[in-house]
Amino acid sequence: MKQVEIQRHDSDLFANAEGMLPLRLVQMAAGVDVRNQIALPDTPRCESSDCVLDSAVPALHYGLTVMSYCRGIDRSSFQLSDAESGRAVVALSGTWHCEKKSITYVSMGRNLIHQEKLSLSSEDQVAKLTTGQVLHVYAGNSSSKKQPVRWAVLNCHEYTHVELMTALMVEQIEVLVVVSHNAATRLYWEYARSDVHRLYCYVIVVNTAELGGSAVFAPYRRLGTQKNAQFSASGQLFGTRGPGEFTTEMMLNIGVLRKLRKDFETKGFDGIKSGQLPYDLEAMVPSQHFLSTFDARPGAPVVVHCCDEETKTLPDSMRVAVAQLESMSLDAYTTSGYRLTKATGVGVFMQKLSSWLQHVEFQCSLKSERPGKLDLLALPEVFVPRAFLPLLQAFSDRTGAMVVAGVDYPAENANECAILRPGSSPILYRKVTRSQYDGQCSERDGGRMQMKRGDRLLRFVDPQGRAIGVLICYDYSHLDLLARLNLEGRESPLDMVVVVAHNPFADLYRSSCIADANRFYQYIVMSNVAKYGGSGVFGPIRGTGARQVLSEAGKNCEAVLIVDVNLKELEEARARGYEEELHESKFQRLPGVLKGRIVFTDPRCNVPQSDQVAAAVPRRRSIQSMLECCRSATWLWLKKRMRLGPGAVSS
Repeated sequence: MKQVEIQRHDSDLFANAEGMLPLRLVQMAAGVDVRNQIALPDTPRCESSDCVLDSAVPALHYGLTVMSYCRGIDRSSFQLSDAESGRAVVALSGTWHCEKKSITYVSMGRNLIHQEKLSLSSEDQVAKLTTGQVLHVYAGNSSSKKQPVRWAVLNCHEYTHVELMTALMVEQIEVLVVVSHNAATRLYWEYARSDVHRLYCYVIVVNTAELGGSAVFAPYRRLGTQKNAQFSASGQLFGTRGPGEFTTEMMLNIGVLRKLRKDFETKGFDGIKSGQLPYDLEAMVPSQHFLSTFDARPGAPVVVHCCDEETKTLPDSMRVAVAQLESMSLDAYTTSGYRLTKATGVGVFMQKLSSWLQHVEFQCSLKSERPGKLDLLALPEVFVPRAFLPLLQAFSDRTGAMVVAGVDYPAENANECAILRPGSSPILYRKVTRSQYDGQCSERDGGRMQMKRGDRLLRFVDPQGRAIGVLICYDYSHLDLLARLNLEGRESPLDMVVVVAHNPFADLYRSSCIADANRFYQYIVMSNVAKYGGSGVFGPIRGTGARQVLSEAGKNCEAVLIVDVNLKELEEARARGYEEELHESKFQRLPGVLKGRIVFTDPRCNVPQSDQVAAAVPRRRSIQSMLECCRSATWLWLKKRMRLGPGAVSS
């Protein structure tokens, strides 16, 4: 573990009277071979590029300027410590070979701060650079009556380190600046789309002109001019494609961001109806850190501990099936109180599920390797009637598959998914958070049911130490939950995380899947309903077509994706040395968390590191839920149908 101190500086950035923060984004030519970062010269100064700074700096106005790396930016030519108060300039200085450091300059209030890189890429390691020990956050300002902008700056590979991100989430920053010298900036776009939702802040990414990819993201969206139109469903305000030098100026609406945070803190889900966004912009609902609900004030979701369940040995090559199917109608949910077993038309729906299971078994039987075998089946959130669980258990017993299926509500209002394994009793994972889509059929709590929350995270660990985690939809919007699921009491992240969803913002979660597959270096399996799409299998891989995507299904498409993912190759990729990483591989470069774990001197910012992992989830609740199924009238119907045989319809 590397110990890092969080140093909080006064922020001299302030929104203007209209709540706007002026931003100047400058994408300059680096003046060096951008294909090889270790080629940066010992003396990065370049006289010909000083004119770029001379022309850019005096023109800077009140606000924030973010500049890409340029050889004119070094200790001898970058004299921004004389900048006026109320203005901040950020630029990547590059590698100081004499001190073996990679430095980012932050000039603010006549001070020039040298941020030393905390997470090193393979190129940095080949150059034998050393890491810094301080995470800088620009937050308070006791000398000002105005509220300063809370912000932070990350240097390239630092953006891959999930423990740095969870610390910045605790700091509740409003602007995150990422300076990079990286050919994988498009991957950083996926990070940013996920982070504007989870951290509920603006994200600015800048890269060199040779590589391109500078962009700005916000936690709201628009496309066109009509009501509820979107920039993009993931809040991209600006972005460049391909190489080129440019300077752009825009306004970050800090006032609107603060108003949205306040409205969600005080009004809960109704904060989205506050009408404070101009031009018919639509706000993203934030994580629970900024959201009040009927039973919880804004803050981190309450989790007692992570529970480890023993499971059978996971194979080197794991066969995964992801079901993206049509759910029952919204009317079926609301009229039955989300107890689908009692809904009109449940019999036909379960017949359809049976036919899909037969389809999966048939497709698996055609595989040349391990014919007829399946290791994992994922079905969407609040999707399967509990009366159907015996058929899913029989499917698990026949195929050897673990089945993760979102189920309808039990006697009490709770959102759960069932995990079934061959020859084992079902286990239920209960959703920890509460989303705007849970239980929309009551006059209480703004037209929503009051829900019972879970307080445990659930992992399945085999005798070799390979492990799978499970999350339900809005739980996945919380980076701290995902970090705890992966890292609490563990030296390295899980091999796979399964997310069951019933979410209209599938493209936002797709970005989160790609981001997390790389930040945790694992496979992410997402199962959503056909109406919204976005189901798929994602991993830190380089393949044909879209990288990081092994398979995915589009909107309004019913399908079952069957994919083989190689856990052994993933383990071997995690164990690579930094010199091996520089060679072309099937897998992406290693993220920060696999380059070195971090523990902060401020305990609030740490992922729990306790070696004492809690005992398994009690099974009493799972068995009780099964008994409820047996008592239902639909269960009696199902038994009759099973006697008649598959495909038969009872009278």
